[in-house]
Amino acid sequence: MVKHLALLFIFFLTNGCQKEVVPIEKYESTNNKIYINVVTKNINLDGAIQGKYSKKLLKYINNWIDNDIKTDGFEGNLIIQLVSISSNEILINNGIRIQLELEMDFIITKTVLDKKKIIRFKGKEFFEITGDYTLNDKEIQINNISKKIIERLSNRLSKEIN
Repeated sequence: MVKHLALLFIFFLTNGCQKEVVPIEKYESTNNKIYINVVTKNINLDGAIQGKYSKKLLKYINNWIDNDIKTDGFEGNLIIQLVSISSNEILINNGIRIQLELEMDFIITKTVLDKKKIIRFKGKEFFEITGDYTLNDKEIQINNISKKIIERLSNRLSKEIN
């Protein structure tokens, strides 16, 4: 009997002390193409860029502008202007917190109607990882929040345009 209890105790001890590793999932955004009733699209991404993760967000923004913002009008101009991107990494209790901030302006001008519409976007996203994590986990989370902030920007722009 003691032998069986000892085996049962060892089984519970070894299985109870194992930490379950939960992989971090990649976020898939649902950005739709945005059609703007203008002829030209001028892009200025020379705004203030601060922090070591800001260039990664800038890469995602550039890809989003090239692939998801389309022009389909007969007159008018769209100016896409990056105001600023910043990223911070802060040590927290047993982990890190990474925050991305984005500020952009979308200016739509129509010369025939002498009309100008300015859409300003300011957004923040962050994540926290605590405990044991890999550099790959951190990289996935940075990509995830970059995609989330662009998805918020895309949704806002779609609502303002339509």
